[in-house]
Amino acid sequence: MKNKSQLHILLVEIMIAVLFFGLASTVLLETFSVGYTLSRRAGAWNTALLETQNDADALARVTDDAAALAALGYTERNGLWQRETADGVTLTAALSEEKYAGGTLHRVTLTATQGETVLVTLPADHYAGEAAHE
Repeated sequence: MKNKSQLHILLVEIMIAVLFFGLASTVLLETFSVGYTLSRRAGAWNTALLETQNDADALARVTDDAAALAALGYTERNGLWQRETADGVTLTAALSEEKYAGGTLHRVTLTATQGETVLVTLPADHYAGEAAHE
């Protein structure tokens, strides 16, 4: 009889150990899943920031913003220039000009969005004096 009760206690201990390790693995899987999602999101944000910075640098050195945007792979839609990255990030460029007595300030605002979330917004402004237009 004593042997049988010890066997029951052993089985209960084994069941408790299996339950504990099952719960621990569930928590670990959920933690790794959240970590993976955050890592992918951070990677997309970094890629968006780098691509936006590269495009801003390229646009700061040109005089024809529309031609430069077309060369970078942007297409014009409803007055805005847009392109998609491999990560599903949409890069949008909005062009505007301000005329002054000495020349024209060309403003390009680059915005990277993923879904409805704005990841980064960078300006790419350059000034073209009157001598540059002649």
